[in-house]
Amino acid sequence: MARRVLLAGLMLLGSIPLASCTMEAPRNFTHFSSPNGFGMSAAVLNNGNAIELTNGGSSQSASIFTSRPVDIRAFKAAFTYQISNPGRGGPADGIAFVLQRDPRGTKALGQDGASLGYGGEGAIEHSAAFQLNVMANNTVGFAVHSDGETGFYTPTTPVNLASGDPIRIKLHFDGMRLHVKLCDKKTGQRFAMEQVWNPVASVGADTALIGFTGSSGSQDARQVVSQFCYKSVRPTWRKQMTAVATVNPFIGTTNEGEMFPGAVAPFGMVQLSPDTRNHSMGYYWRNPEIYGFSMLHMSGVGCPNGGDVFFTGTTGPVEVAPKDYHSPYSHGDESAHPGFYQVRLLKPNINVELTATVHAGLAKFIFPARQQANILIPISHTLTNTHQAEIQIVSDREIEGMVKSQTFCGSHHFYRVYFVMRFSHRFKSFGTWSGSKVAANSKFAKQGNWHQSPIGAYVSWPAGPARTVTASIGISFVDLAGARNNLATEVGVRDFAQVRHSTSRQWKNVLNRITVSGGTLSDRIKFYTALYHAALMPSVFSDVDGRYIGFDQRIHRLKVGDVQYANYSGWDIYRTEAPLLCLLFPKRMAQMCQSLVRDYRQGGWMPRWPHYNFYTNVMCGSPLTSVICTAYRYGIHNFDVQTAYQAMLKDATQAPPRGKPYAGESNIGYINQVHYDPQDKEGYGAVSQTEEDCYAYSALAELAQDLGKHADAQMLRKRAMYYRNLFDPSTHWMRPRNLDGSWSKPFKPTQAHGYIEGYGWQYLWLVPHDVTGLVNLMGRRLFNQRMDLFFRVVNQWNDTNYNPYNEPDLQAPFLYNWSGKPWKTQSLVRRLCASVYGAGPAAAMIGRNTGYANDDCGTMASWLIFSMMGFYPVDPASGTFVVCSPVFKTVFIQLHRPYRGHEFTIVARGASASNKYIESMAVDGATQSKCWFDQQVLGHGGTLELKLGARPNRDWGVGAANEPPSLSVTHPGLLTH
Repeated sequence: MARRVLLAGLMLLGSIPLASCTMEAPRNFTHFSSPNGFGMSAAVLNNGNAIELTNGGSSQSASIFTSRPVDIRAFKAAFTYQISNPGRGGPADGIAFVLQRDPRGTKALGQDGASLGYGGEGAIEHSAAFQLNVMANNTVGFAVHSDGETGFYTPTTPVNLASGDPIRIKLHFDGMRLHVKLCDKKTGQRFAMEQVWNPVASVGADTALIGFTGSSGSQDARQVVSQFCYKSVRPTWRKQMTAVATVNPFIGTTNEGEMFPGAVAPFGMVQLSPDTRNHSMGYYWRNPEIYGFSMLHMSGVGCPNGGDVFFTGTTGPVEVAPKDYHSPYSHGDESAHPGFYQVRLLKPNINVELTATVHAGLAKFIFPARQQANILIPISHTLTNTHQAEIQIVSDREIEGMVKSQTFCGSHHFYRVYFVMRFSHRFKSFGTWSGSKVAANSKFAKQGNWHQSPIGAYVSWPAGPARTVTASIGISFVDLAGARNNLATEVGVRDFAQVRHSTSRQWKNVLNRITVSGGTLSDRIKFYTALYHAALMPSVFSDVDGRYIGFDQRIHRLKVGDVQYANYSGWDIYRTEAPLLCLLFPKRMAQMCQSLVRDYRQGGWMPRWPHYNFYTNVMCGSPLTSVICTAYRYGIHNFDVQTAYQAMLKDATQAPPRGKPYAGESNIGYINQVHYDPQDKEGYGAVSQTEEDCYAYSALAELAQDLGKHADAQMLRKRAMYYRNLFDPSTHWMRPRNLDGSWSKPFKPTQAHGYIEGYGWQYLWLVPHDVTGLVNLMGRRLFNQRMDLFFRVVNQWNDTNYNPYNEPDLQAPFLYNWSGKPWKTQSLVRRLCASVYGAGPAAAMIGRNTGYANDDCGTMASWLIFSMMGFYPVDPASGTFVVCSPVFKTVFIQLHRPYRGHEFTIVARGASASNKYIESMAVDGATQSKCWFDQQVLGHGGTLELKLGARPNRDWGVGAANEPPSLSVTHPGLLTH
């Protein structure tokens, strides 16, 4: 039998009344090309009423597109979808409404089966798609994807796409958000949602071919789309375009981004967020169930952490098995903004809203009518390993308790979190449990060690009218009194709306530290979401009364106005986030530096990656030395710099005592002996260890010079040149070397042996303090050849490519400024900003489509912020910035003490997607040919003015006099040692 694909009703209307579920009256629209089919004969038009994308046969796929592009910057579209004649296994697979600029044009067609004719082999590129899936194994629902990606569907309950009823779908894209409305025309049931969407960024243009794809696989059905209409409209997103409104907290929650979307205040102790899996970082956008909500998380750290003080809501009889309180949810009924998160738990039909202060969180549960309402606190549940837990029902409105759990990345330390939870309404019944045994009316439960059964408590309200219950939770790492005081001080008698509004104002203040104009919506979403992520960590650790637990495990009290901070991802943040925080939040940065001084005084050594009040020794080098030295160089002096210097110098030159919980610099004894870390004595990346140490020496030398310690400064500069001892002149690579001076063999630059989280290619460039020295060692020609090869691919990596998803080579794109080709940095950084960083709700902060990476506590976000503004701190502790190509036409950075100026301004005349090359630069009106500037220019509140064009200026920024500083140039005598 001949198989047909029938097109009908592809109509263009003057307007679409999306608020109605009634049928529009379409007019004939003929601007569609011939359809494409696989597993079926060529499609045939049928009276202009419908398109039959599959006809009931198996393993089919089809597509049809307009013959010319239409405007997609904002639009309204509607169509009716209906299935019939499903196979014995149930209907399959689904369809996609596609906007595309695939090179195949109207002939674009993907694979059959679960690929929906959109993805898989022959996936449609440069595209965005709204997808409907009817195959039960893949979740009946919708998804929004790009570039051929499919799967991970959100249910459209109560509308059942697989029912066989005609389903009217209405889409309104306002230029920023996609508004979706579904209506079952037979039952009248409706579904609605909205989410941030950016099809223009995925397509790569303001116009695209539009149309449909569909498919079946081993299961099948007849799938018909009818009464289609489309109209381009005026974008309305600019009306919503505040900095806060453009933040998308869901960015970074897929592709191993390991971010959390929940409620948090700037640098807050509390990060109240949903958890969708165990022994993890908490939330993963593609997981189908929410397990519950917890008070502690960290932002993109790469190891399981937090999940403490865990709770959720249920209805009906109390069930304490995890499978009973886990609930499916829909991204269509989930939203997040700075300081706020909302989701509907579909199983109990409870709407949950979260907000937070620095030390407390509020959870508002809206329970349905006619069912018992419950709040469960499975206090033993954490995302790491729980050692102890206690919970007690204090009154008919209050619960208190404690949980002791493991620090992150498997470090063998345990911290306690105390909590007090108060309810807006008195509960009528209560109880506790241990394991599976529930004890009604019990007020106390305890887990004494990790061998014992997990415990929890519950409170309930009887069935009746729909009710709203708000739980206010204060936490403390000190004691219950601290948790209770934190709650009383920051929440008190304020209700949910008041707390949410207050936290939103705090975020407005933070995000308005930088104001941009120009760029696209995608650019702004990425920029302000990055700024939001950069202001999450380090996090407050002390209570409102100034008390905290120190590294000596004792309680300390700060003087009024001081704050203790914790959770410094040292190896990551020293490169990007630390200099950004110095610029935007110098007062906080001073407190962060002083917190590290306290850690040293109380613990005995400068930490590397402190988690709360413990050493974890994660990663390598002395990264927090670089953080403190950068702060001082930027003019932040109001902390105990003398004690800090003492701590950092000891770390740089001495081995820590044995039996202590801190590691110090690895193999410092051998480094002092042979002037590099020998591979045969090092179990963890000798080249990486040496290069990281050398940068810390350089940073500390800058501080020593500023403090008048000239002999120390000279000694440290010599140590900073130790990297040269690992440069093999016969191969021109940084190679692992043994204690006797021999090169470790065998060697290939694609090997991981000798390197940490990278290969020889990634670590060839990690000499940020002496890039000119590296260029001279390699020879400029070879340096540029390898740079070009290194960056041939930028949005996915292997052992020979640039890795934009990890720290060791983050500075590499900017090194052309030292090798005589600064225009290549200008083009490359623009390319990275556009192709590596994503803006959609399912996009990772990095790795937009294929990358897998975590943000590392604001590190990657800060890289993007600097790069989009047009300058970058390759050598942060030197106080210099290299110039690249701004994405925005203007950038205004608010300045605060100790900076003299009030605002630093960047003007990029002619900035656009095509105009990415610097033609000329002026600082405060004076023309400058240098491709860098000093921090003092910024701190004085000057103006950096750039003229951009479409063609590179191969003369600007070129020549030794215009290149950024390097240690071997400013101190040439070092090369004689």
